[in-house]
Amino acid sequence: MKLLQVIFKRHFISDCCIRTRFLFFCCERDVNFNVLTSLRIFGIRIYKSVITNDGIICNLIGIFKWKVNCNFRVRDIANLGEIVHLCLPKINQNSNRHIVIFSLLGSPSGESFLVLNNLRYFRCFERSDAYICVDKRWKCVLCSMFAPGSNVIFIDKTIFTHILYSATFFIDSRRCTIYQFFPTTHYIEQDKLIKSKGIHYSDYIAKKLEISRLHLSAPVISENDFIQFKSMAQCFKINLSRFVIICPEANSCSQSSDSFWKVVCCFLKANGFSVYVNSTKKRCEQNSLKILSHSELYALATQAKLIIGIRSGLLEILAMTGVPIIAIYNSFPKRGSLDAMKSSDVMTGFTLKKIPDISSQVVEFDSNNMSENDLINAIKEILRI
Repeated sequence: MKLLQVIFKRHFISDCCIRTRFLFFCCERDVNFNVLTSLRIFGIRIYKSVITNDGIICNLIGIFKWKVNCNFRVRDIANLGEIVHLCLPKINQNSNRHIVIFSLLGSPSGESFLVLNNLRYFRCFERSDAYICVDKRWKCVLCSMFAPGSNVIFIDKTIFTHILYSATFFIDSRRCTIYQFFPTTHYIEQDKLIKSKGIHYSDYIAKKLEISRLHLSAPVISENDFIQFKSMAQCFKINLSRFVIICPEANSCSQSSDSFWKVVCCFLKANGFSVYVNSTKKRCEQNSLKILSHSELYALATQAKLIIGIRSGLLEILAMTGVPIIAIYNSFPKRGSLDAMKSSDVMTGFTLKKIPDISSQVVEFDSNNMSENDLINAIKEILRI
């Protein structure tokens, strides 16, 4: 079996890109558009393709370049129509009002958090039969936190669009408009502007939503969420009067080493602090791999003395607690159609300090220019150790 893995291996390197390696050949394919994006022989790239607004630009051996025209608009309309079809069984059939579907299919947690906070600024949200369509259970939790009382439709399928933000259909004479907030080209253009002009991603989202600025507010947290985290804290002997939350994982960016987080955890424990590590793998001698829901973790975070983590959508949400945050910015690897991004650009484009209405004190580090001592000193200053 190990020999077979050496000869042939196939695995996802991001949510939308799969890599296949056979002997000295290695290719990458964008699964959303079924397009070969890279081909390497002996580690040397001989073919590369980049998806753009109106086609695919192909490059062979760095010399021969051509463009393949693709009618992404037709494909996008078909995909948006499929989302509407999947939502239909859960739409109120007795109403005559305009139907509006806000699709968060494929959206990361940070973008979902920002959109849900600002749906009320869409005039159609109040004047229509509005629904929020999601593809992950944790997004249902975010809806209950930041858009309580909204009509949420869960479909167990992720459907992407490439260029279209919206489309309108008619269902038995009822008008139905669907908004897909983050097509692939949204991220492509956003990353280009971050690298070339240093824009912030929240400003770019506000522009796309056609509002002057984003507005954020604290979430609605149920009493059960507070009961759950207190029960968990008691079970794992977390001192709620003196503890720190560590969030060492993020989907988009590269990860810091386990040894790095172990140094942080050991320092905190040596100074009398309990540590809760929100991780899918065992780190820092954590007793449990239990991952709290977003609402449970938020409730727990309101009691923490400090939150430390890799910059992620989760950290963005926890920055609404008012608890001090230390955010570490790592680089972005290549993600399907999206190029890699160095950590300094990630910090420029996604700094928590530029997100409006964030209530937490934020200390930020570029991982390329940070030592363990820099982080320890920041912890000492905040916790007054």
